[in-house]
Amino acid sequence: MAKLDDLLRIMIDQKASDLHLSSGSAPFFRIHGHMVKLDMTETSKERCEKLIFETLSEKQIAILKEKLTLDWSYHLDGVGRFRANAFFQLRGISAAYRLIPEKIQT
Repeated sequence: MAKLDDLLRIMIDQKASDLHLSSGSAPFFRIHGHMVKLDMTETSKERCEKLIFETLSEKQIAILKEKLTLDWSYHLDGVGRFRANAFFQLRGISAAYRLIPEKIQT
């Protein structure tokens, strides 16, 4: 499976607004309000955690593990900024990344 930055780049190419990651499921994009499952294998609990933790500092990881939820922003050079939310649920960790457009639409 691709690294998270690769998935975010694909997200931009597909004109998706969101990337959804969930333990035990393939990633999804939200494209024009519709959830589209990516043609990838299910993400294991460990792999999903690793992908999400790539975008967090050590302090943020500690807060997420303590509070079981975290909101933050992530900047990917040459791609854009993303608003992100991670949380723990029964199957493991999940997260959503939403693109913050550089040019605000009217």
